[in-house]
Amino acid sequence: MNKYLNRIDAGQRLGKVVAGKVTAADHPIVLALPRGGVPVGAEVAKAIGVELGYRKSRLMRLLSVSEPIAAESLPGLLTSSSARSR
Repeated sequence: MNKYLNRIDAGQRLGKVVAGKVTAADHPIVLALPRGGVPVGAEVAKAIGVELGYRKSRLMRLLSVSEPIAAESLPGLLTSSSARSR
């Protein structure tokens, strides 16, 4: 049974917890990995008033692990504003 309605709901709930501990004045960095992490990270960044950063990554498989894992981060940090300008 899922605790969250969707990734946005999860990000909003996490954002409330993080916002109680961190503010934009602390200069936090919210970094999310695509695919599922970006909606969550966007809500957390919104809750604490900072820009979201994310990295492109590739899924890789290890023979000993059945699920693909996010690895091999590709060069270049993207931010929500730099992605809009493309």
